[in-house]
Amino acid sequence: MNQILVIHTEGDVVPITQKEIPTLKQVQDWVKGYVEPVSIDPNFGQEMYVNEEGLLEDLPENRFASLIARQPIVGNAVVFVNFSWE
Repeated sequence: MNQILVIHTEGDVVPITQKEIPTLKQVQDWVKGYVEPVSIDPNFGQEMYVNEEGLLEDLPENRFASLIARQPIVGNAVVFVNFSWE
């Protein structure tokens, strides 16, 4: 099972567990726009995706995602944890 965390700017973290690999459309829905990968510490997860145009759209800061990424993150973030691409 793949584990995914959707980290909302309000501080809510929504865990999602699913068998199948999420589609691009699913990830875009979670971040509310085009996706951009962000490097993160492997202790927190395998990959993070954010809204590619978050700064241009003046989205609110995501403090929890910023801590994980060790850089400013705006808008919702998606972290793939315990994830298998198979």
